[in-house]
Amino acid sequence: LSKNKYVYVASDESQAGSYQAEYVAKKLNKKELNIVILEGEKGHSGAIQRTQYVKNYLKDHGIKFNVVFMDYANWSDTEAEAAMKQFFKTKQSFDAVFCNNGSVALGAVKAMKVAGFEPAEIPVLGVDATKDGCQSIKDGDMQFTVYQNADGQGKKAVEIASLLGSGKKVDSVKGVTADGKYEWVPFEPVDASNVSDYMK
Repeated sequence: LSKNKYVYVASDESQAGSYQAEYVAKKLNKKELNIVILEGEKGHSGAIQRTQYVKNYLKDHGIKFNVVFMDYANWSDTEAEAAMKQFFKTKQSFDAVFCNNGSVALGAVKAMKVAGFEPAEIPVLGVDATKDGCQSIKDGDMQFTVYQNADGQGKKAVEIASLLGSGKKVDSVKGVTADGKYEWVPFEPVDASNVSDYMK
């Protein structure tokens, strides 16, 4: 990357994990948590950062947490469901399920309901704000997701490309980092209070 030459336009994955942890911290208001983490794909940058910043947020806010189960679900609802079934065999208690995307969260919700756990009491959190994920929140199953604004990313990419293509600088573009190499389009938290806004 190079200022005013090569600029990366995306959403900051760390924000997604932080939003998930913030929701759980406020919702449960506990000083100690047993958490399940279902990741996306091994080695995937999004999975790594989303997971790490769940942990970072909890640690930075003085919440002790125990990761009682953690596995890769490869962005798949069926793999997430199978992973949760394996976890239930350990008979460990858990307070929340952090998932790297919406499909994984839906698989976790399905497994929990079959096993007799109530998602309304144990938050399941996803990322993407997909149609199915938003419907799950509206139905009272998944509690939280994070919207990644693809339209916003596209518009910012075009805006920056237009400026660079005409020999101008990107310093004036809202959201560009101080070093001029990144344009971060914010993630948006979604729960029952605003999910209808994301189902249009």
